[in-house]
Amino acid sequence: MAPEDARAPQACPSPSPDLGGVLGDLPDLGRGLPGFGSGVPGVPYHERQRRQLCALHALNNLLQRPWLSQASADRICQRPLERLSLSHVLGFLLNVPSRVTLGTLALPLRRPHWLCVRPFGDTFYNLDSKLATPTAIGAEPELRQFLRAALAPAPSELFLVVARDVEEAGTWLRPE
Repeated sequence: MAPEDARAPQACPSPSPDLGGVLGDLPDLGRGLPGFGSGVPGVPYHERQRRQLCALHALNNLLQRPWLSQASADRICQRPLERLSLSHVLGFLLNVPSRVTLGTLALPLRRPHWLCVRPFGDTFYNLDSKLATPTAIGAEPELRQFLRAALAPAPSELFLVVARDVEEAGTWLRPE
């Protein structure tokens, strides 16, 4: 992500360190609490798209305030794969560019494709729906190598699937 301009207000709460700043101490936003929204009664808060910051804008629009800045989003997203505590992760969802094909003809286009990776015993498997069968990736070192390679082409996304207690305790991430 490119550096954010100085537009984000300083009054926003700091991201919660236990969940990487994603959930923090958010009140129930469904009740139209004072201090949320555009500041004009009946008009919702709305950030327009700037640069490639659609996830940031979508989250701020959902929360009805400029809660997440690009700097805090960068801190959340730019964590090395080595910090993941894989024993606490149930699985991974990856959104990666995928070649467009028409039968046997490969077109010079790419579109987003979602795939799943999860462990069975000590072995991680690629459960991509485009594969004829699940493919064994290997143990933790091979998984990290697979994830680095899969996420290298931009734009790519990685979502962790964890149990609620793991999320709440933040144990999906090893301390620095």
